[in-house]
Amino acid sequence: IILGATFDEELEGVIRVSVVATGIDKSAAEIAAAPISIRAPQKPVARPAAPAQESRPAPVQQQAYEPRAVDPVAEAIQLAEANAAAMAQPRQAPVDDFRPQSKIFQAPPAQPQPQPVVQ
Repeated sequence: IILGATFDEELEGVIRVSVVATGIDKSAAEIAAAPISIRAPQKPVARPAAPAQESRPAPVQQQAYEPRAVDPVAEAIQLAEANAAAMAQPRQAPVDDFRPQSKIFQAPPAQPQPQPVVQ
């Protein structure tokens, strides 16, 4: 199958697609598929499972609490650097959702009705 598309300004956003199918002039006998051999699936061999060993969780040591020295100036600097890095990254501008408008499929404009002449 061969596909082709053209862009025509007069179609106002509508795309014309051409499809050409090749090889459809062959008969079914010429296209015969290769024979397929079907064999039975092998049955899985049962093997004895390894004996399960009793698992015990390792004892957990609690870490000693170490108070952290709070440096408000250093935290403010880190926060400002993080905000500056976030603002420096380029942001993608919002994109309007484009929908082509074609005059081909619209109803013709209404013709003005003649007004009766009053004398």
